[in-house]
Amino acid sequence: MKRWLLGTLMLIAGLAQAQTDIAAKVNEAIKHSDGVALAKLMQAQVEVSIEDFEGAITREEAQKRLVTFFNAHPVSNYSPKHNGTSKMGDQYYIGDMKSGDQLFRVTVFVKKTKDGTRVSQLRIEES
Repeated sequence: MKRWLLGTLMLIAGLAQAQTDIAAKVNEAIKHSDGVALAKLMQAQVEVSIEDFEGAITREEAQKRLVTFFNAHPVSNYSPKHNGTSKMGDQYYIGDMKSGDQLFRVTVFVKKTKDGTRVSQLRIEES
């Protein structure tokens, strides 16, 4: 019984650590305007909303769009504001990003997949 309880606690701690790790990686990629690093954290298919584009695209297409976006809007400041769990069990992270005199709200949803915890949705909206 003690082994089962210990194993369960270790599994829960491992899952929490994996979610913390991806949040830190997402935050760092955004802070450094690194579309390539951010795309590496995504599922093969991802929902993306950036400026005037919205749709389900491949990780590679998302990377191209992110690189283009960050080239046009280099991040001068990024502040994580909130995180939590959606009604569907997905983790989400919300932050405020500044580029020049523009402010953006960044929302990231992550899901547990067979490949680990991955970004399933990304929104970058001018606020």
